[in-house]
Amino acid sequence: MASLETRIQNVVGDRTAAVLEKSFGITTVNELLRHYPRRYEVRGELTDISKLLDDDEVTILAQIDRVSLRRANGKNILEVVVTDGSANLSLTFFNQAWREKDLKAGRVGLFAGKVGVFKGKRQLAHPDYQLIPDGDDVDAAVAEFAGKYLPVYPASAKLPSWKVMQCMKLVTDSLDEIPDYLPE
Repeated sequence: MASLETRIQNVVGDRTAAVLEKSFGITTVNELLRHYPRRYEVRGELTDISKLLDDDEVTILAQIDRVSLRRANGKNILEVVVTDGSANLSLTFFNQAWREKDLKAGRVGLFAGKVGVFKGKRQLAHPDYQLIPDGDDVDAAVAEFAGKYLPVYPASAKLPSWKVMQCMKLVTDSLDEIPDYLPE
């Protein structure tokens, strides 16, 4: 268990702790907890792919149909095509080839982001996602993921907001009970 004075590398690991310190001067659990979000975003409600509208914030429940990795203009582009039975949608990740090992054809997941159009096709660029393990309760996963408020933290090139959010979860999950100094 961790306390407010615990060194951050004891909770998030040496590599992430080094980036937190270099980018934001964060060295303890207390300092990370005081790294407040700039704003909050709301994931969209669950929507059929066939009903998506441009510029909407949406969440879809879909199965990965195919995955392809290509290079263009010196960047790796991972394109993941998903389907919910009503239509297909392209998910695009730039310079994130490492995601290919998780995003395999046949996997089912929840994908959230802003609908955009590229070359006449609707897509989600850099969507948030949560893959649903086989045998898990899909309804429970949808309830936990869709419509949720997400903190957007100050970030850096080496530590995006979603990674800061993961660090916050690790810290809050490992934190000892903090005494309440306010009287009842």
